[in-house]
Amino acid sequence: MVKLNFESKNLSHSQKKVADFIYKQLESLPFLTEQDIARQSGVSISTVSRFWNVIGYNNLKHFKQQLKSEKETTPVVKMKDKMEKVADHDLFSEMIQLEMRNLAETMNSLARSDFNDTVNQIIQADQIFLYGSGPSHSLCELLQFRLNRLGYRIHHISKGGWELFESVGNIGQSDLLIVFGFANSTPESKLLLDLAKEAQCPSVLITDMLVSNLRDAADLVLYTCRGKMFEFHSLVAPVALIDSLTVAIVKKDEKNALHQLQNMYELRKKYSSFIQYK
Repeated sequence: MVKLNFESKNLSHSQKKVADFIYKQLESLPFLTEQDIARQSGVSISTVSRFWNVIGYNNLKHFKQQLKSEKETTPVVKMKDKMEKVADHDLFSEMIQLEMRNLAETMNSLARSDFNDTVNQIIQADQIFLYGSGPSHSLCELLQFRLNRLGYRIHHISKGGWELFESVGNIGQSDLLIVFGFANSTPESKLLLDLAKEAQCPSVLITDMLVSNLRDAADLVLYTCRGKMFEFHSLVAPVALIDSLTVAIVKKDEKNALHQLQNMYELRKKYSSFIQYK
C-alpha cells in the first residue's frame, strides 16, 4: 500500500507544497511528470526529485508503480480492505487493535501546546462556531452537545454554499471557529478559516492531514488519526479527542462547569413529572 509519510518535521517549505499538491492530485499523478508537478506546485524540479526519497521512495517512477498497484479507492474497496485485516474468529479484538493503533498515532502526533491553547480559547470565547461536512457533521453534533452542557454558546454551521455566509456574518474577535477538516474536505472549510482570519477570530482545525493548506490557514491544529489514506476511516480517535477536550475544559474551568451541570440536573429534576429523563 502506498504510504504517504508526510511528517511535517521532515519537509521543507517547498516540499510541503509538493506534498499538498500530491494530496489533491493523487488520481492524476500517474499522468504527470516531475516538470508538471514542479510547475503546478511552484517549486523547482530538483525539489520534486529530492522529495521522493524524503517520503520513502526511490523516485517518481517508483511512487507511480506503487500507486498503480492500488485498487480504485471506493467505500467498497476500503471496507474489503478492513475486512481482510481482521480475523473471523475474533473480529472485535482485531478491530480494537486497529483502533488502538489510531489512538496511539494520535497521542504521539497531537501537539500538546495547541491542545492546551484550544482549551483556553474555548473557555474564553463568547461564541463558538463549529463546522464539519460528511461524517464530521456527527463530530460537530457531539462537540456541540458536550459544550452546550457546560454553558457555552454554540453555533453549528450545518449548511454550505451561499447559506454559509448567513451563519458566520457576525463572527468576531471574541469568538472561536472550530473546523473538522479531514482529507477531501469541502471548499467551505478553507473559506471559513479565511473568513475567521479576516475577522481576527481565532480558529482551530481538527484534521488527519499532516500537510495541507488548511493547516496553514488555522491558528491551532489538532491532529487525530482516522486510519491510513486508503483504509476505511474510523471516528474513534476524533471522538476520544472531543472527550479529552471536554474533560480538560471542566478541569480548567471547574467552578463554572460544575455549576452549569448542576443547573441542568436541577432542571431535569424539577420537570421530571413532565419529561422522563433516561
